[in-house]
Amino acid sequence: MRFYLEDLMTLDTFHGAEIIAGRSGINNKISAANILDQTYNLKNVKDEAFVLYTSDKIEGNAEKFLPLMDELAKLNVGAIGLKSNLLPEGLPEVVIEKADHLAIPIIILSDNFYYSDIVDKIRSHIFCHRKNEFIDQNDVHYYFNNIVNDKGLYGTSELLYKLTGFDVIIIYGYEKMQCPQNIPFENFDYDRAWGESEIIVTKNAIDTYEQEIRKYEVFYDGENRECAVAKLAYKEKIGYIWLIKRDRPFDESDYSLLRITAYWFDLVSEKLYEMQADEQRLKAEMINLLMSGGKRDWDEAIQKSQAINLVLPDRAYVVVLQQSGISGDEIIEKINNHFFTEYNRLAVVGEYGKSIVILIEESFGVADKVVQGIYESLHYRYAEGKFTLGIGRCVNYEDYAESYEEAKHAVRIGQAKGLNVADFQKLNLYRIISYTNLSKEMERFYNDYYLPLKSYDENHDSDLITTLRTYLDNGCSCGATASELHFHRNTILYRIQLIEKLCQVNLKTMEGLVNMGTALMIAPLMSEGNRK
Repeated sequence: MRFYLEDLMTLDTFHGAEIIAGRSGINNKISAANILDQTYNLKNVKDEAFVLYTSDKIEGNAEKFLPLMDELAKLNVGAIGLKSNLLPEGLPEVVIEKADHLAIPIIILSDNFYYSDIVDKIRSHIFCHRKNEFIDQNDVHYYFNNIVNDKGLYGTSELLYKLTGFDVIIIYGYEKMQCPQNIPFENFDYDRAWGESEIIVTKNAIDTYEQEIRKYEVFYDGENRECAVAKLAYKEKIGYIWLIKRDRPFDESDYSLLRITAYWFDLVSEKLYEMQADEQRLKAEMINLLMSGGKRDWDEAIQKSQAINLVLPDRAYVVVLQQSGISGDEIIEKINNHFFTEYNRLAVVGEYGKSIVILIEESFGVADKVVQGIYESLHYRYAEGKFTLGIGRCVNYEDYAESYEEAKHAVRIGQAKGLNVADFQKLNLYRIISYTNLSKEMERFYNDYYLPLKSYDENHDSDLITTLRTYLDNGCSCGATASELHFHRNTILYRIQLIEKLCQVNLKTMEGLVNMGTALMIAPLMSEGNRK
């Protein structure tokens, strides 16, 4: 560990101790302790050491002590401790001048002081700045063990805040714990920040813990602040612990506490993983209950939500996501991360049947904009994946099941039309076609009004379907259609007459136009198995 000498001097262990020279070095750092006896063996003296001198009396040996001080200065020692019995006549003036020049404090210790006390204190204790006291590492581990078991990651963030005095953020999967609670870190990309951060403590650099510490600077609370960050990882879940600097610089005690926190995460990660898996299982059960449409099921869903401290929305859009090639659990995790990052809160999401269902409460904003954000997040992470999201209407809880059916319908239309996001309310005529109970009539409609054109095009290498679609898109103008398709107007007139003959319709009437327009809409919805 590394301490400031000024902090060490506040301990009961140093009661009665006095700095009699080199006071300008009061803020020297202490990270080790060495006892220096008559052998003057400097090989074991460590950088930033508190050197406990046990050799000759200084009086009468000043000329021997002065070159020793020069050697200790080269070794970057933090302070020299002497028992008063080595200074019966006080410290020689030349030694005082040398100590002042080198900024190496010389501390007089009482004769009943045990050198082993300071050695043990430095080796086995962590300085807690917020409490202004040293804490035995064994006690620190005891605190973390209890708090993780009792309060999980939130308790861990709370304890780290109490020990360091720094603001703490712990991210794990889609969970976020911060202490104090008002840290304004919304819409922040923690993964990117870690990738851009600078390593300041490598593995095993200070102690026996394996966790790496990195440095990152953020604009926070009106100014740029340095942060110390440790990474958490278990299975596919990634997380981070952030310490945000306040009114003092980081020191090795802070880094050690950060590493101990990450160390305890490693020990309990399996338990945390299982807790999140249980939470997601309860969410999936809630989705099943909510989509059933029964009042009794809603009451049971509320009970399950209360068990995981989740507030169910009274009004929400039901969104259905269909995807291929990626596990449902992985997609759900990514969706949770997206909402957590973008909105600092979660939507209700779980598997239902063969799809993933998301409840997006009304307060999140315009539905298609929110859902487009989900799609882009998934597409960015899984570029090769295929995702289609359908949005049902925003409804009260008793109509969730109806909104779910609308969202499923929107997914089907979206897949047929090549849409990534399909909003049921914006589907126009598609809202009333292609439901399951209309499938037979759709088949007949397809056979009557679309199949004749498809068959003719295949047998004669023509483009009647393209001509019809362009004709309708151009307001039934033969001239505009001819211009777009680069044909003579008479060619278009001939093709329109042929279409009318093959399908037995009159495209000069509203009924004929609606029939053929509907046929074009239905065609992408018909699977090969339905096409006779």
